[in-house]
Amino acid sequence: MSDLRILRPGLHYAPVQSGVYFGHGRGQFVLRGPEALFGVADVCVPALEDGSTEDGLVAALGTERSRPVVRLLLKTFAAHGLLLDPARFTAPPPSEEERRRHAGALAELEAASDDPYGHFATLRASAVLLCGPPEAVAPAARGLHRAGVGRLLLAVPDPRAVATTARQLGAEVHALGPHGAPPAADADAYVLCRTPEQDGPATAADAWAAWLERLPRGRPVVPVAFEEAFILVGPVLDGPDAAARRTALHRRIAGHAAARPAAPVTRPVGDALAGALAGRAVFHALTTGADPAEAHLVHGDEPAADRVEAPLHPVGPDAPPVTLSQVPSEPAPAAGETAEAVESLAGPWTGLYSLPTPYDLPQLPVALAEARPARADARSFVAPGDNQQQAALQAALAVLRSALPAGPDAVAAAGTTAERWLLDGALRLLAAGTGPAGTPADFDALAARPRGLWRVLADYEDVPPHVELHELPGLSWPLARVAAQDGTPLAAAWGPDADGAVAEALAGALAAIRTRAARGTGPGGHGPGTAALETADDTEVAALRAEVAAYGAARGLEFTGRPADRDPVLGELPFAHGRVTTG
Repeated sequence: MSDLRILRPGLHYAPVQSGVYFGHGRGQFVLRGPEALFGVADVCVPALEDGSTEDGLVAALGTERSRPVVRLLLKTFAAHGLLLDPARFTAPPPSEEERRRHAGALAELEAASDDPYGHFATLRASAVLLCGPPEAVAPAARGLHRAGVGRLLLAVPDPRAVATTARQLGAEVHALGPHGAPPAADADAYVLCRTPEQDGPATAADAWAAWLERLPRGRPVVPVAFEEAFILVGPVLDGPDAAARRTALHRRIAGHAAARPAAPVTRPVGDALAGALAGRAVFHALTTGADPAEAHLVHGDEPAADRVEAPLHPVGPDAPPVTLSQVPSEPAPAAGETAEAVESLAGPWTGLYSLPTPYDLPQLPVALAEARPARADARSFVAPGDNQQQAALQAALAVLRSALPAGPDAVAAAGTTAERWLLDGALRLLAAGTGPAGTPADFDALAARPRGLWRVLADYEDVPPHVELHELPGLSWPLARVAAQDGTPLAAAWGPDADGAVAEALAGALAAIRTRAARGTGPGGHGPGTAALETADDTEVAALRAEVAAYGAARGLEFTGRPADRDPVLGELPFAHGRVTTG
């Protein structure tokens, strides 16, 4: 091996008991060997930082016997992506003056790129147009100037605000177009800032798309959207589809911000941080490539920047309707998988909901979990369960139902599998046919679990319950309804038998009473509880499905589900949900 190799910057190393430890931005590893291996590394690493060959390293060590170790070292470094091959460079190294002025950018490119000097040459030849308030434009311009961008064009409402910065950086100053639109200036990349006052809300996809129409196609555009509670930087736009994805992300973040009110982002510090992040995004877009799913969120009275992701999701046709008689059976996911799925939909800023700990709600004898939708006008959902995982699942499914339109002949439904989703909808539709009067539940005939919940309501909550059981011909699952002694409905739930239905309904009543006592509002959600579908085993679910299908067929009904659209931010969701009808 005689080709010249250059070590990427940032490698550090130290002797350890079994060899030599190496650490760098791409990871860390231990190269095992004798104590003398550290001495070899201590000679080879500095030599490779300046550029060397295998023969050069062997000569530096002073003995041909070192060649096998040198080869091992070079092979290991290459396997970890630590060596640059000058034969692949498309541009010569920068001058000493350029390296001094742009040391940070060059070090970053040398650490990340296989063609660092080609990418640096691209920066030097690029023009970047930055449009927006001077508090954001100036920091972005300074960062790009330090990185080596050859030409900067600044467009702000009042050119005088950036006159000094422009002189220092040798930048051009342009006037903003109507409503803050970018000027008709050609550039290789753009930073576009938008505030709610500029011709509509910053969340409007068509507003960003209209701006993109004014610019050359294929050029990276970094959007910066200003709101009172946050500033969203990115993701990089390359067309109307990307603008629509950015809008969906913006709306989701705005929903989280509204659902958990916090102090407005401090300005102008937050603006400056957003501008600097926008400049970084341009740097990556022009060199190693920007991640189209990456954005940054500036928020808080002591501004912080969170990295958020909006991955690209495959676009395909909407899922076709499916009927209860046709849907394939599938086993219920394991409890751990279900818990992970619930958590996956509660990601900060991008999730469908958050899962705050309801410290104000008692957790015995039933666990109560809360899911707070990422919507300004949405209320939290509180659901009971035998444990926190079960309760959180029911709260999450309630959020999914709440986002779906319903109607006189359709209900919103959700479940961990398609089969359970359709049964959830079917049971909700069938509840209306159970009639107003049922059979009073016999307290003494119930199992210990429902009797215990009954006593809690009567003795601790001072709400003696009236419980009735309703049955439909051919269905082994009864519906239990719980009301106060004055007839006020408290909860209803289906179950595989009387004990299960009554226990679920009493747990729902307890959740409603305790939530209303602590917060003045109910637990949210409509329709009877169907949590038993998620705790029943696959055999019980299959039997119920057969009974419900037969009940519907005898009456000319076919329970049909229409799957909900993909989530615009998260893509395909781990739970089945959508509207269910009888036709």
